[in-house]
Amino acid sequence: MSQPVSRFEPGVWHHITVTTAARRPIFTDAGRVRVLQDRLNLARRRFALLCAAYVIMPDHFHWLIYPTESGFEDFAVEQIQRGGRYASDPAAYYLPRIIEELKRGTTQPIRRLNRSLPEQFWQSGFWDRPLSDIRRLPNIVNYLHLTPVRAGLCDHPADYPYSSYSALVLEHPHLVVLDHAIWENLNISPARAVGVG
Repeated sequence: MSQPVSRFEPGVWHHITVTTAARRPIFTDAGRVRVLQDRLNLARRRFALLCAAYVIMPDHFHWLIYPTESGFEDFAVEQIQRGGRYASDPAAYYLPRIIEELKRGTTQPIRRLNRSLPEQFWQSGFWDRPLSDIRRLPNIVNYLHLTPVRAGLCDHPADYPYSSYSALVLEHPHLVVLDHAIWENLNISPARAVGVG
């Protein structure tokens, strides 16, 4: 799964996909999904990310994020001041660091819920599809929300509990914090962004 990972660049959205090792269906249990949702929120706060959408599938998740300049600058300064392993080129290591912390932060809590899981249940690396044209954002959001439908897990995105669809379209309270201001900046409603408004 090792893909060339994009460097941090201001103004670029990232469609991140992270997969479990051997495509093992880890996220079939609400408790394990909740751990991942909590870590998505923690990463969002820690790295000052904007989140447009996500979907957690049994063996992978998609996450549409925008790393802010302030979050990157904080990371770069911290690495340079500490002489950290990413100090030589923070822009090349920013996204890998976010995903590394996310994986590390989910592994032990999820294993506590199910001791039969291997110590390392994440596949190494991740996929990153940079998106510099924000007008394509609604297409990517639709792709994410239709993933469980294409996989045969539900008939309609509203029926799948582990995605941002119900928060964006139905305005239901949601466990993963989404940044609705994104859609305001595009002058479209979140429901229209996902093709229903």
